[in-house]
Amino acid sequence: MKEHDKPLIQACVLTENREDALLYGAVLNVHRGKHNVGELATFLRYLQQNFGWNNKTIAEKLHLGESYVSQLLTISENGEIVEKLKKA
Repeated sequence: MKEHDKPLIQACVLTENREDALLYGAVLNVHRGKHNVGELATFLRYLQQNFGWNNKTIAEKLHLGESYVSQLLTISENGEIVEKLKKA
């Protein structure tokens, strides 16, 4: 930023744990529309497997509909479909 004569930059410093940092980034990306459905499905499966969260918890933490989370988790079970969605 100094090279561009910008003495200050806007930043958000998180002092929480890794889980909170992951969620913060995911929520921003989902609500900005900057996500790939295949990658999101994989991420939701990761949350379920590594944090033991159920569909309702994932939906609440990511501000998504529970039925949408359920659909994505079902999709995440089929690696072939997930890979096609990641390439789309």
